Amino acid sequence: MRRGVGAFLAAGVLLPLVVVANASAQGATLRLNPSTAGPGQAIAVTSSASFSSTAGTSPVSIRLSTRDGRVLASTSPDTRGRINATFPIPPSLAPGTYLIVATQTNALGRQQSFTPGRAVLRVAGSSGASSASPGGGGGGSTGGGPPAQLPVVAIALALLAGGCALTIRRLLTFNRALGS
Repeated sequence: MRRGVGAFLAAGVLLPLVVVANASAQGATLRLNPSTAGPGQAIAVTSSASFSSTAGTSPVSIRLSTRDGRVLASTSPDTRGRINATFPIPPSLAPGTYLIVATQTNALGRQQSFTPGRAVLRVAGSSGASSASPGGGGGGSTGGGPPAQLPVVAIALALLAGGCALTIRRLLTFNRALGS
């Protein structure tokens, strides 16, 4: 019984820590402003501190849709690893939703750790271009947001509650044995 309680408590405590560590290790988070725009409109892209500014690393390439997609802009990260660049939406880009990817390679030509960064760009028709998303910009995405982690957190809380219930039951049984 003692091992069962310990396992429940350990799983309930450790599982949320693993989820948080996984979310933190997703890499660069890009932000687009505006995140909805029309062809030809300028988009500002900024990032969290995940790119390398050391010698031997390439500039950061801002690409359309994939790591090898069309290069929209190229920029060097600051000393803290953040990027700040502007690129125009290509005039030939059809309305729809696109992935913007920021990539960087090291001196060996391999992808730099914790890249690529990703964000979603919505391209509106040329006449109906919006200057900002309803949320006021942003739109950054790393692909592992809260909705994907919700079931894991729910399981962790259930395990923690189960461990607490077993511990209380054991203590009550132990106290009754001492009282008799």
